[in-house]
Amino acid sequence: MNGGKLNNSVNKASVPQIEFYGRDQVTVEDCCGVDILEYDTETIKVSAGRHRIRFYGRELNLKNLLPTSVRICGKVSSFEFEE
Repeated sequence: MNGGKLNNSVNKASVPQIEFYGRDQVTVEDCCGVDILEYDTETIKVSAGRHRIRFYGRELNLKNLLPTSVRICGKVSSFEFEE
């Protein structure tokens, strides 16, 4: 046992962290940076490191756009990972 800590073999630097706050807010973080690839009120596509993530919904907008994170607000209906 290791004192209650989980042994996670995934390299966290290569995986974006996505946090949902209900259906109204999503935060995407990646230590390598987050880029906006597509943006309108119904679709937002971001690049987080090697990953591409597309969010669908209504009244979508960007908040707290920082070099390593972005917050998406609006009515998020779905999302998908793209290769």
